[in-house]
Amino acid sequence: MRWLSTVLPFAILLLAFFVFDKPLHGQKNADPIEPAEVTKSAQAPVPDSTPENMPARSRPGNAPKVQRSQPKNQPAAAKPTSDIEVRMPEDVNTPVLVMDFTGGYRMKLPDGFEPTPNLQIFPDGRVLTGRNTNLVKEVEGQMDLVELQALLAFIADDCRFFDITSESIKADIAAKRKFMMMDAATTKLEVNLRDHSNTVEVYALPQVADKFSDVPSVASMVAIASRCRRIIAETRVGSDEEAEASLTSVNEALLKQKVKAPEFTLEHLQAAEQYVDGRRTISFAQNFTADEKEMAGYATLLIDAEGGEKVNLHVFETPPKRNNR
Repeated sequence: MRWLSTVLPFAILLLAFFVFDKPLHGQKNADPIEPAEVTKSAQAPVPDSTPENMPARSRPGNAPKVQRSQPKNQPAAAKPTSDIEVRMPEDVNTPVLVMDFTGGYRMKLPDGFEPTPNLQIFPDGRVLTGRNTNLVKEVEGQMDLVELQALLAFIADDCRFFDITSESIKADIAAKRKFMMMDAATTKLEVNLRDHSNTVEVYALPQVADKFSDVPSVASMVAIASRCRRIIAETRVGSDEEAEASLTSVNEALLKQKVKAPEFTLEHLQAAEQYVDGRRTISFAQNFTADEKEMAGYATLLIDAEGGEKVNLHVFETPPKRNNR
């Protein structure tokens, strides 16, 4: 039986080979896996970006239009008018408009001298320019009544003067930022109609205007004061003929002195003064552009008591306007 012990291990190994070499659970042998062919995957086509293939919301020109509050090239909405009826005071000696400057650094006045308001306009059109020193004269003129009515309507309606108070302007300025100025004058404007009157005072108005031009109440006061200054200058110049003669003298000097500035016009009239000794001064001012620079030009005509004339001209580049916001 020695041979059986020798053959039996080989028989067991042969039987195991036939049993375990068959697929399990009746599965067939899988086909051999061939190496896959490596190819670059085809890129997805890029969507056409022409407007026709874009979503409607994002097409050029298809965005919702924003309605502007004030379309370009259309007149601005009219300013709201006040309900103030412009009627003259019954007393013709009661000034309907007064402008004056008080305080500030000034020369000492002689004892007993009483300054008078810089401008007074009366219901009958009389205009009286005052004296703030004893060296100048009071000058009286006459204003057309239609022009006076238009001026008062401008003050009441366009400038809304009767809605402004001295305290409201202070509050408007303080709401922007702190403002300090030393030794400046106070501008006082007073309007007296038959049924309404108002007085407003603004300290350092020229300086305030430079820094707070975007404040409506300040802009209104500046506009009224500018009209008043123009009336003062025209009254002190005298007649239209005198104004034209003064303008001619200034422009002749401009040409003779070869000053590079445009000719002055009557619109450039800025100030005038008549002195008690017979002298007079008439000043013009303008802004213009030269060689891409912002320039300012000033001309003052000095007329002595005998009628002799001298013109002082001054032209300079204006500094860039500061951003006050």
